Amino acid sequence: MAACGPVSVERTQFEVAHSGPVCLGHDITRPGEIFAWMNGGETSAGGAVGYLGASKVELDLRGHTILAKRVGVSALHDAAKRLTSDDYPVGLVIRNGKLISATASGVVLDDLFGDVFLSLKSEVERFCADGRSSDYVKACVKDWYEDELGVLQRMKRNVPRTGHRLEQLDVSAERVAVAIKGSGNVVRQNQLKVTGCGVNIYLIGGNQVIEGNTIVVSGARCSPADAPIRLHVGDNSVIRNNTIIIEGWGDRPDAAISVIDSQNVLIENNKVVGAKTLYKIWDEDSGQKSSVTERGNEMKSSWLGWK
Repeated sequence: MAACGPVSVERTQFEVAHSGPVCLGHDITRPGEIFAWMNGGETSAGGAVGYLGASKVELDLRGHTILAKRVGVSALHDAAKRLTSDDYPVGLVIRNGKLISATASGVVLDDLFGDVFLSLKSEVERFCADGRSSDYVKACVKDWYEDELGVLQRMKRNVPRTGHRLEQLDVSAERVAVAIKGSGNVVRQNQLKVTGCGVNIYLIGGNQVIEGNTIVVSGARCSPADAPIRLHVGDNSVIRNNTIIIEGWGDRPDAAISVIDSQNVLIENNKVVGAKTLYKIWDEDSGQKSSVTERGNEMKSSWLGWK
């Protein structure tokens, strides 16, 4: 492995703006805000502790921790500044350390296109409704589904390759542990936990490899499609040799893996505890034609007995 330069940290945040290997030399904590009674509690502008703003960055955490305590702040994101729609980092490597986000996400590599975290129109409608007026709901659905998810519908089988690799990470987050938009990524040999009953690994794009991970989802109010692994337009992806655990109480996701508009997905040799079923296809229209091959998977209803 080539020698790596240090990460430059300023005020509990950092950005890597050049390609090549870099190493974290110490833990980084972004503290929470002072509780402000007049503002109804803690406030935040969101964002992340660390930004990887160049392609082919190899970030070695060297066993250190990035901790985001501030409300709405993720541990790592893939770009602080975008110049054009084609200006997004590719070939990122993140490994060997701990990432914690108290209220948001662990690793979010989504600057390929907009902030799409709701893959299904039914989810968008439920999110937008929430006791609001019909006019608001229509506008909200148009903004979230027709505009944001329209990008996916246009890309379909041509999601650009990002080729990121995440290995030997211990990620704990409230919303999503790993979210990547782009094809050809590898998520391997990580410990990933989501505490707010969100999606643990959320990948949009084909030719993904998810293998050798321990994936834990806990929480009280899961939506049906909030699976530990969620794959959208993920043709020719492989999900193998993972341990998937659903610890939530109350409402649980319908499956360990949610598959949306993804063809030729291989699911093999995974051990699953606490899920209703191994996978579920969520295609919503005639143009979506997911297909899955499964083999060698083991299911338990709990640690005490086989399903």
